[in-house]
Amino acid sequence: EEVLRAHARARHSLCANVDFRSGSWIESLPEGLGSLPPDRATNLLWAAAQLHSCAPSVSPSVLAPALRSSIANWLALTAAFSPHHLVTCLWSLAVLELTDTKAFESIWRELGRRDLDTLRLSDVYWAQVQQAVMSFEMEQPSSYDTLVSMEGAGPLRAAAAASWQRQLNATKTVSSYQRQMEVVLLNMGIKHRMEVACGGYSIDIGLTHHGVALEADGPTHLFHNTGLPLGPTQLKHRHLKALGWKVMSVPYQEWDMLLNHNSQSEYLE
Repeated sequence: EEVLRAHARARHSLCANVDFRSGSWIESLPEGLGSLPPDRATNLLWAAAQLHSCAPSVSPSVLAPALRSSIANWLALTAAFSPHHLVTCLWSLAVLELTDTKAFESIWRELGRRDLDTLRLSDVYWAQVQQAVMSFEMEQPSSYDTLVSMEGAGPLRAAAAASWQRQLNATKTVSSYQRQMEVVLLNMGIKHRMEVACGGYSIDIGLTHHGVALEADGPTHLFHNTGLPLGPTQLKHRHLKALGWKVMSVPYQEWDMLLNHNSQSEYLE
C-alpha cells in the first residue's frame, strides 16, 4: 500500500511490476480492499487511479473480477465514508474506467443522500465530481438518465457544475513552453486560440479550424520515469476526444529537446 502511494505521489511509473487493470494489486492484500479502513483504502484506490496509465489497453468490460468484486464488497457500507472519501473513490473509479460498476452507483447514491450543506467540499473535490459525472455520461449513456434522477442528484450536479465553471473562469497560468508553442504557431501562420473552453475544460492551445487540441503536458501531468500521461491526464484526454477533439499531447521532455524554431516547427507540423 505505502509503495503504491509513494510512487503515485512521486509520479513514478510501476508499469513493469503492476497491472492496475488486472486487479493483481488488490489480490496482494489479504482480504482485498475490505481489509483496510476507509481512509487507507481510499488512498490506495486514488494511487491506482494516478498510476492508471501503466495499464494495458483493454476494454473495461473485461477487467478482472478480482478488481470489481473487491471494490464492490468494500463499498457496500458507503454510509461509513466521509464526503471526501466518497468523492475521491468516485473520481478514482472514473479514471480507472469503472463507471459501469455497482460501486460507482453506490457512491453516487450515498452522496445524494447527504445534506449538501454538510459536504463542505472544496473546488478541487467538486471538480472531481464533475469529471466523474462526465465520464459516466460519455461511457454509460443508456444509464445516464437513471443516475441523474437518483435522490439528491440535481443539487449535486448543480453544485459541481457551478464550481467547475468558477475554476474555468479563474485566471489561467500559461507555462513558458506553452508561450513558445504559441510563437511557433504564429510564425507558421497557423490560426489558434489559447485556453479554449470546452465542456468545462480549458484546452491549452486550440487549433479550432482543425479540431486539434494541443496539450502542453508538463511535469505534473506525466510520469517522471516514462513520460507517459498520468491517470488524471488520460481522463482529460478521453473527455476531450469524446467532445470531438483530436488531442495532441506535447510532453515537456520532448519540447525541451527542440533547440530552435525550425525543429519546433517540424514537431508541430
